[in-house]
Amino acid sequence: MPIDLADYAKPIRDQLRKGEFAAVYVVTSGAGIPSTEMSRVGYALDLVATITRLQASAPAKLGMHAALWVPNRAIATNISKAVQCDMMPTRRDGGWFAASGATMQRAVELAAFRIHPGAVMLWHAELVTQLEERTRRGGSSGKA
Repeated sequence: MPIDLADYAKPIRDQLRKGEFAAVYVVTSGAGIPSTEMSRVGYALDLVATITRLQASAPAKLGMHAALWVPNRAIATNISKAVQCDMMPTRRDGGWFAASGATMQRAVELAAFRIHPGAVMLWHAELVTQLEERTRRGGSSGKA
């Protein structure tokens, strides 16, 4: 199920920034057409701003497929680079890969737990649920 960037309302973005979290993301182009789907993996401190910039330079509509939130930029960078190396046989021009969003999401998951097995990591849905619950309760410690 695609991720709606509207899930990252200002209070949630502020909590993520305060906690210094970073996301490893997977975006797709040509979504829904398996033979043409291309994916890209990267990391972001501000996911909404990063995807907005990517979309501005993309010739087609991008789909936000997955986001894995990790404790900091260094971990996100390591995971992103590892996935790019792991998926090198499918690499295409412009940093894109001839792989489905699901394939790239699985590659992110495998790299994350191979490289940083002890780090606390949350997929988009888990993170949004936790932050919304914390916001409803009125508490905000800065950490998810």
